[in-house]
Amino acid sequence: MQSNPLLGTQLKALLPDQSVDCDPDACALAAQDLFSDGPPVVAVLRPRDMVELIAAVKVATDAGATLFPRGGGMSYTSGYLSKGADANSAVTVDIRALNRIIEINVTDMYVLVEAGCTWAALDGALREKGLRTPFWGPLSGIQASVGGALSQNAAFWGSGCHGAAADSVLGLEVILADGTVLRSGSLGRDHALPFFRHHGPDLTGIFLGDCGAFGIKARVSLRLIERAETHAVATFGFTTVEDLIPAISAISRAGLASEHFAFDRGLKSARLKRASLREDMAQLIGLMRNSGSLTQALSNAVRTVFAGRRFLDRIDFPLHVMVEGRSDAAVAADLRALRKIIASHSGVEVEPSIPRILQATPFGPLNGIVGPRGERWVPVHVVIPHSRAQDAYRSAMNIFADMKDDFARHDIQTGCLFAGVGTNGFLLELMFFWPDRLLDLHQRTLSETVKARLTQFPPNEEGRSVVIEARHRLRECFAELGGCHFQIGKFYPYMDGLNPRAAELIKQIKRTLDPDSHMNPGSLGLGQDV
Repeated sequence: MQSNPLLGTQLKALLPDQSVDCDPDACALAAQDLFSDGPPVVAVLRPRDMVELIAAVKVATDAGATLFPRGGGMSYTSGYLSKGADANSAVTVDIRALNRIIEINVTDMYVLVEAGCTWAALDGALREKGLRTPFWGPLSGIQASVGGALSQNAAFWGSGCHGAAADSVLGLEVILADGTVLRSGSLGRDHALPFFRHHGPDLTGIFLGDCGAFGIKARVSLRLIERAETHAVATFGFTTVEDLIPAISAISRAGLASEHFAFDRGLKSARLKRASLREDMAQLIGLMRNSGSLTQALSNAVRTVFAGRRFLDRIDFPLHVMVEGRSDAAVAADLRALRKIIASHSGVEVEPSIPRILQATPFGPLNGIVGPRGERWVPVHVVIPHSRAQDAYRSAMNIFADMKDDFARHDIQTGCLFAGVGTNGFLLELMFFWPDRLLDLHQRTLSETVKARLTQFPPNEEGRSVVIEARHRLRECFAELGGCHFQIGKFYPYMDGLNPRAAELIKQIKRTLDPDSHMNPGSLGLGQDV
C-alpha cells in the first residue's frame, strides 16, 4: 500500500471536522494498549453514527489508509495497534460514540445495540426491564465496548453457565473495507428481525474473535434472558492446586455457577495489597443498595468488613463462586450440590468477601490494570480442556521456576487466575507485575484516588524484556497443549496453528472482504501478503 504523508489533511477536508482528530496527543494515545505502544497514528476517526462510520471507512480506504478499529482500549495484545504498518497511513477508528441501544425487544428476546456501547451501560438499561444478555460483560465493562469484546472475544460475567461473549450473539452489521455493509444472522435476511443466528452457514461467527481483521462492527444483536431473581455467593479455600483444579472442572461440568474463579498465592497477595478497607467499604455501599433486605445487607457488610481480609491470609487457593436462580429453593439446591463437590476435593468454606463485593459492583473502577504499588501488569491466558488443565498449570510453573533468578533480579511478581468457561473450557490466566513506567493510557484510566498513592517507577526495559520472554515461552507452551485464546490480536498464534485447508480459507475470506489489506493488517497473523 502506497504511503500518503498528507492523509490527515485529506481526511480533515473530506469528513466532518468533529469526526477527525489529528491532535498529536490523541494520535499518540491511540497507539497504546495496556502493554505496548507504537508510533502515533496519522488521525483518529470518531464517527458519531452509522452514516459517518460508513463515510469514514470509504473515504479513508480510498485515500490509502490502513484502519485500526478501537473500542474501549482495555486489551494487551496489540489488537488495535498499527504494528508493522506504514506510519503515514495508519488511522484509528474509535467507535465509542456509536453507543446507542437501538431496540430492546422483550417479546422476541433480543437487544440491538451499537458496537460502541459499554457493557455497563447495556446492562443498566436491561436491568430496568428485568433482562440481561447471557454473557453480560468482562470485568472491564465500565469501559469495554460491546463491539470490542466481540472482536476480541471475552469471558467473565455469565461465563460459568453461558460461555464466552461470542456465544450470546445473534447477528451483526459490519462495515467492510469498501464501505459496504454486511449483515449476518436473521439480521441479514429480507423482512426478518434480528432474532436468530442460524439460517444456513454461520456468517456471524466469521466476525467474532476476528480482532477487526475482516471489518468494523457497527451494530450487534444479542440474545436476552430473564434476570435471575435469587443470588448467592460462596468462597472455599484449598491447600493444593491439585485439589482446586478438579473442583473447578466439576463445578463447570455440572453448570452450577454463573461465575466461578480462583486465585493462587501470588494473585491473592496482590489483591490484599491493592485494595484498602476504605475502598471495600465504598463497594459495600453498592451491595447494600442492591440488597432487597436492609437487615441482610447490614449483616453481610459487617461480616465482609471484619472477616473479609483475615481469612485470605490462611488460604493458599481461594475459590469464589456465584450462584443464581429463579427461587431461593433452586439456589439452595445448587449450593448444596456445589458444597458436596467442594467437600469431595478437600475444600473448606470461608467468608465470601470478594464475590460479595464483586456482586455489588460488577463494573468497578479499572484500577486492576496496574499492580498494587503502581507496577506494570500484563497477563497471558489460555482456554484449555479440563483434562489438560493440570498439565498447563504445571508447565507454566516450570517456566516460572526456570526463570526465577531473572524474576528476582527485576522484582517480577506473578499470579494466576483460574476460571470455568461454560461446561467444557478451563481458563488459566498467568499475570506479571514488575516496576516500570506507566503509559499514558494507564494514567488516563486509573482513578485519581489510586494514582495519588502509587509509586511512579522509571522505565525498566530490562525487566520488561524478561516479561516478554516469559510471555513468549508460555504462548509456545500453551500452543503445544492445543490451547485456545481470546483477544488473539497480534500476539497469540492463529494462522500458524491452523491446518492448511482452514488457513487457506481464512486467507481467501480476507482477500474477498479486504483485498488491499486496509483492515488491521497483522491481526490474526494476516499481513499484506494474503
